[in-house]
Amino acid sequence: MMSVQGPIARTVADVRLALGVMAEPDWHDPWHVPLPIDGPTQQSPIEVALCYGPPGTPAQPEVVAAVDTAAAALAAAGYEVVEVEPPHLEEIAYRWRSLLSTEMQAGMLDAIKEMGSADVNKAVGWMWTSVDELDLSGYITMLADRTRHLRAWQQFMAEIPLVLSPVSQEIPFLAGDDLSSEARMHEILGAQTMLVVGNYLGFPASAVPTGLADGVPVGVQILGPRFREDLYLDAAEVIDPPAYKPSSSGPPPSTELPPKNAPIGAFVGGRTVSTGGPWAAILAVEPSPRRNSR
Repeated sequence: MMSVQGPIARTVADVRLALGVMAEPDWHDPWHVPLPIDGPTQQSPIEVALCYGPPGTPAQPEVVAAVDTAAAALAAAGYEVVEVEPPHLEEIAYRWRSLLSTEMQAGMLDAIKEMGSADVNKAVGWMWTSVDELDLSGYITMLADRTRHLRAWQQFMAEIPLVLSPVSQEIPFLAGDDLSSEARMHEILGAQTMLVVGNYLGFPASAVPTGLADGVPVGVQILGPRFREDLYLDAAEVIDPPAYKPSSSGPPPSTELPPKNAPIGAFVGGRTVSTGGPWAAILAVEPSPRRNSR
């Protein structure tokens, strides 16, 4: 339900192209829904909810600046940007962790303990100490409660179809920072609230770079309604900065690996090294669930 694969590219045009291929029918995918990427034309101006994350986890100034930069670009392009908090953010983050923790402990924990390193086991152990493992009744009840959150967000998006927010309320942290203490692990997890909203609800999202903060890429997330990837891709195209467009001149991207303690998505050799995290200076897209992932 929450596992989605999406394309990563350096331009929105390439993401559209790749996503169109991935959305084609394939019998391997039992969740595929035969819907086009582009939906009906939306009445202008399209409203965008500006959200810096849940109040309980304030965004760092560099992250606020990135969101403001994206908001200004959208407003200049004719979008109507309104600062408003979408429903149930902290509740959704807690429920996402609870459901995922229960599923992991039931189906994967033994394998992780057996094959994972000491650091992996420490991280996994700390990740779930802020939530309770659910029994069968609790799991069914919490999974059913997801319908309430989904309905609330669909009502919200009927009026404001796009949500602009941080990917994370923190700038990229150093590798290993999540292993420094259990408290720090929980801080980092709390900073990813907006990142997990799309996973929990099944809404498509994109991560778009806006520039650099302290030498590392920083960007924003755009959430859209289910099966309306075209809406957030149009917005992403407005935000996507020229600095990250590929150039026909200049040296090719470096293949040098980042040092052990480099921030996630750090610049190495003058080029970005994508580490698979949300902060690489490339456009990452997470489509609606039940799109073909092959």
